[in-house]
Amino acid sequence: MAGPFGEPPEEGRRLLRSNIDGYANGSRAALEQFRSQGYGALVNVGSLLGVSPNELTPHYTVSKYAVTGLTRTLRLAMVPHRRIGVSLVLPPGVDTPMFRRAVNHTGAPLRAIPPAVAPERVAAAVLACIRRPRRQLTIGLTGRAVLVGLRVSPRLTEWAMNRASARLLVVRGAADDGVRNEPDGGVRNGPADAVHGGFRRGRLRRGAGERWGRWLARR
Repeated sequence: MAGPFGEPPEEGRRLLRSNIDGYANGSRAALEQFRSQGYGALVNVGSLLGVSPNELTPHYTVSKYAVTGLTRTLRLAMVPHRRIGVSLVLPPGVDTPMFRRAVNHTGAPLRAIPPAVAPERVAAAVLACIRRPRRQLTIGLTGRAVLVGLRVSPRLTEWAMNRASARLLVVRGAADDGVRNEPDGGVRNGPADAVHGGFRRGRLRRGAGERWGRWLARR
């Protein structure tokens, strides 16, 4: 969901229920199972927008901040359980079809915030946290630079991230035909089972990112 704060409240409530209640219910079920068996690794996938704002995605940002807070809290709660790990993955923009299918009130088409990473690299990060749980893990130079910036100069980094992510989220000079809530499986939104969104330019770059992610997953 993208657009200025104050758009139809029911749309915001749907997003928050999905992203917050979904993670809370999934984490609860997973940790119950892990406690009963004595081991396990919970990995929640958040976003860099869970630690830094974007004024065009206020509800989405709220939900990702909630995922960050939930995961960090659960990690501390699981400290006595040495064989249960809780990790947070914070990817930057990911090249998925989500941006073609999201509710959109910006008036322009959405895109994955560049430089977007391949979904395979996010999957590899999740597997890395399962194999060796850690507090949090990001992907790519952009993610690392943002996290370092938030430590060194949080106010400047938040300002720069907000300006850059809001500007890069939309395709300037193009018109969008409005709100949509569900993928239609047609040419416009792409196949319903598509993995990639087609937002990474260049065949070589796309192929390299996907191969790199698959290689990391096999390590």
